[in-house]
Parts: sequence; C-alpha cells; structure tokens
Amino acid sequence: MEEIKQLIQKKLLASEKVSENYRIAFEVLSSLNVTIEGIKEDISTKKYKLTEETKTINSFVLHRIKALRDFGNVKKGEKGGWIQSETNLSHEGDCWIYGDAQVFGTACVYGTAKVFGNAQVFGTAWVFGNAQVYENAQVYENARIYGSAQVSGNAWVYVNAHLEIGRYDEGKIIETPITIVSSRFVINKSGNSIFIGCKKLTPEEWLGDKGKKLAIEYDFTEKRINEYKYHINYLLSY
Repeated sequence: MEEIKQLIQKKLLASEKVSENYRIAFEVLSSLNVTIEGIKEDISTKKYKLTEETKTINSFVLHRIKALRDFGNVKKGEKGGWIQSETNLSHEGDCWIYGDAQVFGTACVYGTAKVFGNAQVFGTAWVFGNAQVYENAQVYENARIYGSAQVSGNAWVYVNAHLEIGRYDEGKIIETPITIVSSRFVINKSGNSIFIGCKKLTPEEWLGDKGKKLAIEYDFTEKRINEYKYHINYLLSY
C-alpha cells in the first residue's frame, strides 16, 4: 500500500492539472493507513481478549478471557476468569481474574488487584490497588475494595462498604461503610485504634475530649460530629 501511495504522490507533484481521482485516492489511502496503524497500536496495548467461550449469570452473558501477552504472573495464552465486557478489567497494570471468578455489570478491576476462586464482583463495585477477592466472596453494589484488603470465604461486601486494610472472611457480612466516603475524612478501624484521616485515637478518645478538640480544629459541624460518632460506635461492634 505504501508503494501505491508513493506512485500517486509522484503523479500529484508532476502536474497541477492532475485528475481529481488521484487526489481522492491519495487521501483515502492516507486515511486508511492511519486507521490501520491505530488498530495495530490498540491491539499491542491490550493484555487480554474475550474468547467465544461464554456462560450466562443472572441474564448477563460473560466471556472467558485469554491473555495476549505476559504480565505479572500471567503468561501469554493463559485463560482467565469471566467478564461481561472489557470495561470490567483494565488492560493496564497486573490486575487479573482467575479460574471461575466472575466480574460483570459495570464493576471494574484494576491496578494489581486479583479476583479468583469462585468470587463474584458485580453491580458498580470496584476492586483495585493490591486487593484480593477470592473463594466464594461476593462484592457488589457500590462497594470499594482496595489497598491490601483481602475478601474471602463466604463474605459479602456490598452497599457503600469501603475496605482498605485487613482480611474479611468466612461468614462475615459487611453492610455499612467501614470507610466513610461521604465524609471529609475516611475512617478505618485497626485493632483498638480508629483512624480518621491521618489521626489515630482509641474509640474512647475520639468520643471524649480529644475528639472534641479535633472537631474544633477541623471546624466540624454538629451534623458531621454526630455522623462520625455513629460510625465509631458501629465499628466498635466489630
């Protein structure tokens, strides 16, 4: 095709009265070449493809994925889990879906996150960072799993739950936010400490004088203070 383009270009330069057909042909070939190069570039950046192997889950048609190149611990040609479309798994990073795991709806897995076993991620859930979801765990609705969080066993994580650290496993059902996205600062519980933003105090300290001082420092409204108190008391039940 490049030789044909060069021939047409020579004819264009040879005469100012060249046929309009030559000009049209040259423009079309130039455009076609750009399109082909764009397709080549797009293919080279993809790390997997959807295969013809399908299964239907709750009316969603899922495709098994197959790696197009080596990345992370995945080898070219290796088959992975199931997704509904390429919006469910990023082509960037080392994130992957293994075995019989399924990701569908508008859920998304990216970063270096891994979903494997019989796990399901669906709805509008996100799994990212170094997070892992596996065994029979289910993550759905608006849940966010990230950082170094691990969700396994028969755990269900849903509604607006946000998990960043720790392991959530057999039989644990998490319904209310562990990390509060709607608030000014995220809140996490680790052992007997609660982090709000970068501040670490015990639950008693947050609910006592130290917490009141920080509320003044951060210019919290009464509504915001009550919101944090509610979630701190909730976290104490875990």
